[in-house]
Amino acid sequence: MSETIGISPEGIEDPDALGKLQIIVMLMEAKKENKGLSLRQLFAAPWPPLKIAEYLGQLQKSDAVIFDSPTGNFTLSGDSRFYFHFSKK
Repeated sequence: MSETIGISPEGIEDPDALGKLQIIVMLMEAKKENKGLSLRQLFAAPWPPLKIAEYLGQLQKSDAVIFDSPTGNFTLSGDSRFYFHFSKK
């Protein structure tokens, strides 16, 4: 299975776009392995742990990840500026 992470042109204007994607991918990896995020993962993340906790709190209040069947893209809170795509090779 291959993973593509992308930011559409509008998303590039958000200075946190790449960090948001990295954190979502970390969460998806943890979920896939049926584990939570470890402290090691949090400290290796692109943001300080406090900022990550704040962002995770925002995600919990929204539909964090929405899957769009026609494109095969997952979008962040339905915002097409941030997307990632999983495909089988």
